[in-house]
Amino acid sequence: MFSIRPATPADSGAIAALYSTAGYPASAPAMQTRLGRVITDPAHAVLVAELTGSREVVGAVHVSLYPILDSDDAAQVLGVVVAEKHQRNGIGGALLERAERWARERHCTTVFLRTHVLRTDAQSFYARLGYLNDRTQFTFQKKLPH
Repeated sequence: MFSIRPATPADSGAIAALYSTAGYPASAPAMQTRLGRVITDPAHAVLVAELTGSREVVGAVHVSLYPILDSDDAAQVLGVVVAEKHQRNGIGGALLERAERWARERHCTTVFLRTHVLRTDAQSFYARLGYLNDRTQFTFQKKLPH
């Protein structure tokens, strides 16, 4: 069993480990800085799943409001991670359901999310939860000088 609650700064190390295992390396101090930027912002929510009785954080989701001109009020899931040994136990689905509830409470009519084209397991997972892949696009990135 597990429960879902808002993340706190004390969860930084566990969230960093989850993201690192998922292929997005982060140190605990870096995650603490990143988490500190968003958990106090009402346009964002970071929720964690913890095992009942142990308080071990085994999953996390980051969702934010996504104010775009070509859509009614929307939210975007910016990340969802579940510890590998706890995958396929309903944690990811429960985290996304809570993110969707958070979005509905803010009058959002749509939730967007992205996944890498090679993450076929994730694509199947999202499709089972009712998410539709409605487009193929390129993501461009430019590093800005300091």
